[in-house]
Formats: sequence, C-alpha cells, structure tokens
Amino acid sequence: MAKYTGPKCKLMRREGTDLYLKSGSRSLDTKCNLEKTPGNQLMLDEVKALIIRFN
Repeated sequence: MAKYTGPKCKLMRREGTDLYLKSGSRSLDTKCNLEKTPGNQLMLDEVKALIIRFN
C-alpha cells in the first residue's frame, strides 16, 4: 500500500515558488505545473470565450 505524502504541488502552487518539498535534484518545472490550476481547463476556457464574445 502506498503512503500518503501530502499536497506538495498544491502548497508550491499557492506560494508560487519551489519549496523543495520534492526531490532537490530535479527542477520544479519537470514535476509540477505552477501556472495551471487543477481542474477542467477546457471548460474554463470555453466559458471565458463565451463571456468575451457576448459582451
């Protein structure tokens, strides 16, 4: 059974920087995406396009 290690990427995304909670040998860009929040991005982009188009 795997051990739960916590929301490391979520904490780093909130702070906007690498907190070195994951391994220090690889850069953060190869492990986590700080700019993109979790969720259905396609749906958010479609909603934004509709709002812009109808305003």
